[in-house]
Amino acid sequence: MSSEQLPQKNTLEPRKEEKILNDFRKEIADLKEKAKKEKITGSTELPGINPDYLTIQDAEIWNRYESNSIALIDVGLESEYNKNIKLEKNKSIYNSRHNFIAFLRQRLTFSQLKNQYIDAIDIVSFHKGIGYIIDRINNGEIKDTMQDLAHIKNLDSITKEDAYMWHKIKKLKSISGENEEELNTYIKNVEDSKDLSRINFARVINQKYSSLILQEQTEQRKNFLKKKPTKKQKDNI
Repeated sequence: MSSEQLPQKNTLEPRKEEKILNDFRKEIADLKEKAKKEKITGSTELPGINPDYLTIQDAEIWNRYESNSIALIDVGLESEYNKNIKLEKNKSIYNSRHNFIAFLRQRLTFSQLKNQYIDAIDIVSFHKGIGYIIDRINNGEIKDTMQDLAHIKNLDSITKEDAYMWHKIKKLKSISGENEEELNTYIKNVEDSKDLSRINFARVINQKYSSLILQEQTEQRKNFLKKKPTKKQKDNI
């Protein structure tokens, strides 16, 4: 299938198609619920999507997105998929599908920018930097949450994706649902690799993020305690 080719209608067995569509709609519904509690990539478009109005073509495009076999051009204004959505006569269905493709564009744009950043990483210099930190840990100069780095046996196993997450978590000033979503995806990918060096590296990144959460919660509590209770609040005590 070329990148511009639309998934063909009715190419699946009816029962299989129904299951794919139901699973897809549930996944989008779950994302909508998640977006109510925290910010995720593309969350601004999710409220305008009614999962029940999404079609098997939307499901197949989504599956291609999740398998990394789709590009921005596939959901662009001139794509066959977008042209197909524009043909929809039912306003409610059109609005949901229109918001869905906008949601996909946001996520793909983020992925594209991330990939550009990853491609530009000098992995050799990064390996040297991590090696220096490991030497300091082994010499007893560092005794904090980076101890798991000392268990890395093969620095060459550490990838550009690992380096990207290291730099990202290091620069974070506050937590968000988008960051947590990206971190969880990264950790799952590392676990699936079954590479012990990468797993130990990911543990350090996760510990750094957990420390940031704790720090933010502590700061929020301090700010809460600083607030003086109103007269009404005092009367209710």
